[in-house]
Amino acid sequence: MKRITLAFGILFALVAFQPAAAADITHFKLFGAVAYVSPLSESDVTISTITDSVQASNETGWEAGIEFRLNKLLGVEVSYLNSTNDLEFGGTKFGKVDFTPYNAALNFHLIPSKYFDLYVGACAAYVNWGDIEFDDGTSESTDSEYAYGASVGLDISFHKNFAFIGGVRWLSLDLSPSTSGSDSVAVDPLISRVGFAFRW
Repeated sequence: MKRITLAFGILFALVAFQPAAAADITHFKLFGAVAYVSPLSESDVTISTITDSVQASNETGWEAGIEFRLNKLLGVEVSYLNSTNDLEFGGTKFGKVDFTPYNAALNFHLIPSKYFDLYVGACAAYVNWGDIEFDDGTSESTDSEYAYGASVGLDISFHKNFAFIGGVRWLSLDLSPSTSGSDSVAVDPLISRVGFAFRW
């Protein structure tokens, strides 16, 4: 009986807290973060009769963006990310490529409050891969790609207008050389970010 009473008490407190917290929801969030790009996939490619896996390396870059809150539960986020990832064939580096996605996400704020904000999102990205720069000094152009994925994030505020932010985003994404007949490489990056935000 005590547990049931406690459970109802917690539920009542949460319900009572939401309207008060909603009054403090800000409309815009401008953020900057360190981003860690970790490709989860690899593809087998044949080079000079040798077949082995090609994979992009884990690298650190940066991300900046803004979120507009439609209401206390929904927000639209756009951001830009930049990193440079090594390319490895059978574990041996043979080149590098720039990874620059333009991201858009629809965020669902599960716990929308002034000091603690947990959200999940569905996201899409237009990815502008740079040229593949081979270690021998040559290069090869790549195709831009569209990607989709999902994200989860957390903002912890120490002030109404400032917050620490963290989050993880996954994209379904390939790297495709522009040369006809070249093999695409699955990348499917998991992107982690940690940074600061200004909210108003």
